[in-house]
Amino acid sequence: MAKYIFRRLLQTIPVLIGVSILVFSLMHLIPGDAAQIMAGEAASEETVEQIREKLGLNDPKPVQYFNYISGAVQGDLGNSIRSGRPVMDEISGRFWVTAELAIYATILAVFLGLIAGIISAVRHYTWSDVTIMIVALFGLSMPNFWLGLVLIQWFAVGGDWLPEFMKMRPSGWGDSWRQILLPVICLGTSG
Repeated sequence: MAKYIFRRLLQTIPVLIGVSILVFSLMHLIPGDAAQIMAGEAASEETVEQIREKLGLNDPKPVQYFNYISGAVQGDLGNSIRSGRPVMDEISGRFWVTAELAIYATILAVFLGLIAGIISAVRHYTWSDVTIMIVALFGLSMPNFWLGLVLIQWFAVGGDWLPEFMKMRPSGWGDSWRQILLPVICLGTSG
């Protein structure tokens, strides 16, 4: 078992290298100049050149890639172009919300899966088994982004058939259980 785990970990190294090359290449293929975006539209050419020098954008591409990898390995992903804050701060500020959402969605998926599995096993080849199979296939086939839009339309925007206290807010986080319900349903049903 230890050999298997070690072999699998070794196989992730080429994948990580390939992904890092892909991400680095995509960053350079996207139109626009990062230094110009950070400086603003009205910035002088000297200001833009100073930002390019500070970010190392004037270095050759292999040197930029090496700096990118060495920073990423050390946990330094640079600064955000939009806010100017370190990217790790931007990620860590949203990590626990994402983890909470993932935990709730997994709990919902396991709960629904266990109930559906038990009913399908007990009532094999009956209408309830076929119905559960169709609903499960629908849940797997429906893209999450589309299901999210449908849920927002039904339960948050156009749900005139719901009482006011049951209406859900389509955005935000943390004030109420109603704000987390739609994302959890959206992510939990695909499982």
